[in-house]
This record gives sequence, structure tokens and C-alpha cells, in this order.
Amino acid sequence: MKKVWKRALTLLLIGASLAKGIEVIEEEVPAQAVGFDSKVKVAILIDKRRFYRFLPQLSNSVNSYFLFKDENYEYKIFDLRELNRALTYSSYIMFYPTSPAQLKEYLRKDVPIAVTDENGTVKYFQSSNKNYIFDRNHLVFVPTLSKDMAKISAENLYYGGLQFKKQIQYLSAMAQPVPSVAITIPGVIPSYLVQLEKKYGRVKAVYRYPLATGYWYLRNKNIYTNLSGTGVAQFLGNLTTQLVTPGSKALPVRTVLATQISFSPRVIDLTQPLSQQKLILASSLIGTKPRILANSLLMGGNLRYNWLGYTSATTLNQIYNYRIGNTHQPLADFGLTHFGHQIQYKVKLYQIRDQGFVEVVPPANKLSSLGISGQ
Repeated sequence: MKKVWKRALTLLLIGASLAKGIEVIEEEVPAQAVGFDSKVKVAILIDKRRFYRFLPQLSNSVNSYFLFKDENYEYKIFDLRELNRALTYSSYIMFYPTSPAQLKEYLRKDVPIAVTDENGTVKYFQSSNKNYIFDRNHLVFVPTLSKDMAKISAENLYYGGLQFKKQIQYLSAMAQPVPSVAITIPGVIPSYLVQLEKKYGRVKAVYRYPLATGYWYLRNKNIYTNLSGTGVAQFLGNLTTQLVTPGSKALPVRTVLATQISFSPRVIDLTQPLSQQKLILASSLIGTKPRILANSLLMGGNLRYNWLGYTSATTLNQIYNYRIGNTHQPLADFGLTHFGHQIQYKVKLYQIRDQGFVEVVPPANKLSSLGISGQ
């Protein structure tokens, strides 16, 4: 078996949603696929200053995946501006573009992208093959951190990652006919979510967390929370302490609405049923491999809920199979994970019941009024 790992491979990689899986696909890897003397070098390119909070998630996912492969590897995290250094370092480049300009520049590189032909067959091609780019007969998949944050206008381009706009729309369909506010923290994604909440959720006021002026003005409001799972749990606890009077069994707010960044088992672990009763979370479910999950848990992570880290493991797995000539498996993975969810942008809503997530369905008439149909 020739050492395909010595070839330079540039890979666009997204952030995608992580939650409980819908289907499990196990993989049989030939023992002789890669020699024991091989080494895979993984370079992660990300804007360290803007997304430093995600770096442990990325590291965890890379470790989980290569433990699953029992592979000799090393990885290094580069700043987004160190593209040339990363190219000379590694066998894999995992790139998180955050703007249309970055995508356009990267599409000029020799990168593998998934594409379907006019018959619906999924293929991989190199971006240097200009016959596919902007050809309406071929649907091109361009992974990125968020579908809405980095678009290039062309009818045949589809973007991976989360579509926060659709998550906000679905959450807005669950809002009650009372004023809506947003609770947020500084950051690229929270700031972007606030824009969407103002547009689709009709948010009239935005408050920085932790709150400096108390909780009483949140009574009888819809509340959008742009916090992590732990942050949401803390906020709900404070909300309950501040607003629930002795003997009351109801939280005096209408709804508490949260996107994928809040979807975490920590919300269950750190809150009481009274605090959970008005919470609705949005998530896009993806299947995963149980052995990768087990490795992640051993390292203190949880890829079932880690949307950015899971994408790392999923896409590494696809490209691994592609490079060793296992042409069936990467296409099956692509169909299950990216096409079935990150291209179609499926969204489901959940509430917490009996220490677990239970799906709730938004009213069809409210979805229709927001200009979207059910899935």
C-alpha cells in the first residue's frame, strides 16, 4: 500500500451541529490500509483570537478520531493567517473560514470538495477543476463555520455548518405574543445571533450577561439566550432564584429560547426541573461512531453535543477513507452527515423532561408565517 499520507491535502472543514445521533454507521478499516511507520500531521487553521474557546473542542475531536484509528499522528493549531506555514507542516489542513473573502481565496487552492452530478451522484473533485465551479448542473458543497456567515453567491453552491438563521426562525415559532429580549455575552457567534434575533425573533432589548440590573424586567417575556450550556444553566438558576416566589411552581417568564451553542447535557446536570420548564433548545442531529464517542468521553469530552468538534472527527474520517481508496464509505458518510443535515439544514426543537431531551414540534402556521416550511 503506497503511503498516501505523504501527499499534501488541503481540507475545508466546518462547524456543524452536535447532539444525540440519529443513526450509527460503523466502519471496517483494513488493517494494512496504512503502514505502522506512517505519521499523519494535522494542521488546524482557526482565528485564535476570535475562537479561542473552541480550541479544546477541536483538540479533543482530533485525539478522539486518531485514537479510533490507532494511528501515529500529531497536530498543531495555527492562526488563520498562517496558511503557508500550515501547508508545509501537514498531511491534513482543517480550515475554518469566517468570511466570503477567505472562502474565495481558499477555493483557489487545490482542495477536495464534495459535489453531486446531474444524476445526484456524490463525487469529490479538486477546486482547480473549474468546470464544476458555478456550473448549475453540479451542486458544490463548501464547508464553513456557519452557512449564513460566509456566503458566495451562486445557485449551485451549498454551505455546511450550522444555519443559525433557521434555528432562530424555529425558536421564534415557539415564542409567545409578548415582548422578546436577548441575553448575550461578547463574541463573534453571540453577536451574530443577536442580529438574527432582532430580525426574526423581534427582539427589542439586548442585555449583557451577567446582568447588572437584576431579573425583574424579564418577567412575562420571551428570552433568547446566547450562552453556552453551562452559562444557560447558571442563568436559569439565577432566574429561578430571583423571580420564583416561595411556594410557586411556575417560572414567571413565557419562554427561554436557545440555539445549538447552548445544547449540552450540562443544562440538565446543573439545573432543577423548575428552572427547565420554559426552556426550548434548537439542535441539528447527526449520527456518530460509538467508538469515537467512547474515546471522547475518556478524554472528558462529549461529541454528541459538541457541534464543532464532531465535524472535525466526521470529516477526518471521510477524507481518510477517500485517500486510502475506500470510495464507498466517504460517500455514505457524506450523505448521512453533511448532505442529510448540513446541506438540508434540519432543525429540531427540544425540551427537558425526566432528565432527557424530548422533541417538541413548532406550530406549522407559525413556521409558515415566518416564511419556512416543516421538515
